[in-house]
Amino acid sequence: NPLRPLIRAGCHTCLESVEDNIAALNKNAFNEVVLSGLPFMEAADKTQRLLQKNMTTRSTRTILNGATLIMQVLCVTINAAVSAAVVWYLLGPKADGLEVVYLVIAGAFIGGFATLPFMLFVDSISDTILYCFEICG
Repeated sequence: NPLRPLIRAGCHTCLESVEDNIAALNKNAFNEVVLSGLPFMEAADKTQRLLQKNMTTRSTRTILNGATLIMQVLCVTINAAVSAAVVWYLLGPKADGLEVVYLVIAGAFIGGFATLPFMLFVDSISDTILYCFEICG
């Protein structure tokens, strides 16, 4: 097909343009909007420059972000397990059959999903604290 190289070049150019414009959009831009009162795109550009400038804190940030992810998964899993154990305990030893398994699994899912918003909140707080350290340090 003779149009294939032309279409490929056009798509590649569009994708590069979109990638360049979206690269600066991250949750630290919202932090910068709150801290400095800049318009969003200016704050996004400022945070992108700051994050690219501080490569050493970027590696520290990646390590701490990974630790936050591990903590989130661990807390959601523990809460799901505790919720499943509570459901199993409340059903008592007389309960038997496949219904018990379904109820215990449902309790685990409900417990895990109930914890998830709190863990996302902790993630946002830790990212905000790390961003403030990058600004001050």
